[in-house]
Amino acid sequence: MGAGEKALTMPNKSSSKGTNVAILVALIGLAGTVITALLSSPLLTRLLESPTPETAVPLGDTKLVFSEDFEDGTASGFGFISDNWTVAKDRSNKVLAADSTSYSSDQFTVATFGPTDFSNGVIEFKLKYEKIGGFYTNFRLSEGAQYILYLNGKEDLMSLAYNSQAQDWTFTLFSDDSFQSFSAQTDVWTTVRIEAQGVQITIYLDGNKLLTGNDARLQRGRLQFSMDYGTKVMLDDIKVWSFDQ
Repeated sequence: MGAGEKALTMPNKSSSKGTNVAILVALIGLAGTVITALLSSPLLTRLLESPTPETAVPLGDTKLVFSEDFEDGTASGFGFISDNWTVAKDRSNKVLAADSTSYSSDQFTVATFGPTDFSNGVIEFKLKYEKIGGFYTNFRLSEGAQYILYLNGKEDLMSLAYNSQAQDWTFTLFSDDSFQSFSAQTDVWTTVRIEAQGVQITIYLDGNKLLTGNDARLQRGRLQFSMDYGTKVMLDDIKVWSFDQ
């Protein structure tokens, strides 16, 4: 070699291989430590023990007795006592829109629909909040009394209740546990389903069973939607099935 030239040396293959094996063993050991920590974690234990949400059962032998998707631009089978219910567009769909944001607390926003003698069956519809507030589904309404599914979006709370003219329309929960939390969001469609079979009422949101209640005071009656003032919603794909047909 000439002056100033550096000798090129080949790397020690045995040493390099040993280093790689040591790194691999260390990584495997670290992964084992992490997995052991996860398996002993109380959080993971709670997650594994959490029950799978109950989902809506098939409709079986029920008969469809009412259906409206508003695609023809009308709200067939509906009756309104105020002018703030309109058929509107939501992207490519036509829907029923309701807006009580310009109303005061003593004004009513009510839409009746479907059969007048609903008893044992299923009520299902899609709901989307545009301005979050209180939305009611009133069912088995007759002779100044009704059952209510109340979606109180402002407090993220849903409840099953009875009220009547005789008690000045004061809410009475089916039971002390006839309420449940839910997440109210704007611009998100939620499928609401009410199953009524005798004294038992079961509520599902997006197919998940969230609430049940029992009450024997009302046997059959009309169906209504209504809202608290300051609320704005869209409704679509409203269907009613009967177990009695």
